Amino acid sequence: MKRRKKDAIISVSTVELPIGGLTELLREIVEINSVSDNLVGIRRIAERIAAELTALGFDVKLHAGEHRRQRVDRDLEGAAPLEPDDGSERGLHLVGRLDGDPGSTTVLLLGHMDTVYAQSSPFQALQVDGDLACGPGVVDMKGGLVVILGGLRALIESGAPRPSLLIVFNSDEEVSSNTSRGLIEELIASHRPDFCFCVEPGERRADGTEELVVERKGHCCLHVGIYGRAAHASKPELGISALSALARKIVRLEALASQTAGVTLNVGRWSGAPDATYNTVPRYAQAEIDVRFDDVESGRAFVEQAKAILGESATSPDNELTTRSLVEEVFFAPPMGPHPGQQRLIGALMQAATAIDYPHRFVPVKRPGRSDANIAANHGIPSIDGLGIVGSGSHVAFGESARLSSLEPRARLLALALASLARAGDSRSVGRNG
Repeated sequence: MKRRKKDAIISVSTVELPIGGLTELLREIVEINSVSDNLVGIRRIAERIAAELTALGFDVKLHAGEHRRQRVDRDLEGAAPLEPDDGSERGLHLVGRLDGDPGSTTVLLLGHMDTVYAQSSPFQALQVDGDLACGPGVVDMKGGLVVILGGLRALIESGAPRPSLLIVFNSDEEVSSNTSRGLIEELIASHRPDFCFCVEPGERRADGTEELVVERKGHCCLHVGIYGRAAHASKPELGISALSALARKIVRLEALASQTAGVTLNVGRWSGAPDATYNTVPRYAQAEIDVRFDDVESGRAFVEQAKAILGESATSPDNELTTRSLVEEVFFAPPMGPHPGQQRLIGALMQAATAIDYPHRFVPVKRPGRSDANIAANHGIPSIDGLGIVGSGSHVAFGESARLSSLEPRARLLALALASLARAGDSRSVGRNG
């Protein structure tokens, strides 16, 4: 067994992964706009990646996704929705499969092709200055996709032991994976992966250590629409303001969050009726509310309290008029918690780092943001996240940047870790299949 691992290290380490080729692939996909609703750009990236995977022997399919939502403003003519007018959200998701050695484990590799930068954003090109590459999605997470592709090339071309591989690159992670969550769960149920790696951005601390993400907060999104009655601003008593009612609810929610341990709340978007003017009492208001939480119990309790507050009616001073509310729980994603099977993943990564003289020590951490690793973890799969390209500034136009020098070593780390995990060993006792 020790000889087998040593041979795998030698073979993976000798596969050429020219940094120029990886960087050019990164530039190519970074400069294709793939904001979550740009399905033309997402398809171009998916087809480019599919060509790379097919050349490595993967069976690749593109899956259309659709998630229909109950609109909170559907029965109010003229209300301006925060989401697409037809109440649906769509996506295009890449799934790749490759059989491993007989009796091997199955590893799920998760990534996303979408970014947060609109097609109208001036931030569209990759700019390289020495080791730093600045561009839309270069860290979150197109650099991670290239890490996976480079790692798979090293693993497959080396002939090292190989697990069965299941890849899902979705196109809606930045908008909560609403059209891909069901697909990921179906693939988990049918393929029963033993382990999961996710390539959200790698982060390097000031002391030179790098993070391995073993825990993440849970995440919930609430959408509320409030209906009042319009009136001329000179006679406010004839109407009731939906916007004022919403504002008072937000203040109450922020106070509740500040008093609840492990819970944070953010009102990311809100709006009123499209025909409202400064001298009109607004008849409609809506908002999207982001909730993060440490554990399922406190998260669920807070969300139910929040829904009760949002659903309450407000009454005008003369008690003649009331608002009404429609509240939608768009999604509720439980936290990614620790799992005993993560120790084998951490061990594989640590051994790989030693084998290639990786210059940075790994530190297991908890991150507040949600990722698709939450989905895998909540199906009992030992999961590690944060294995993408090293960088910073995710979601910041002209601030998102990656360290190009981390591409090749991170790809080799992934390849060696996969080779180490290929044999079933004790995965059945610590993984989801135990």
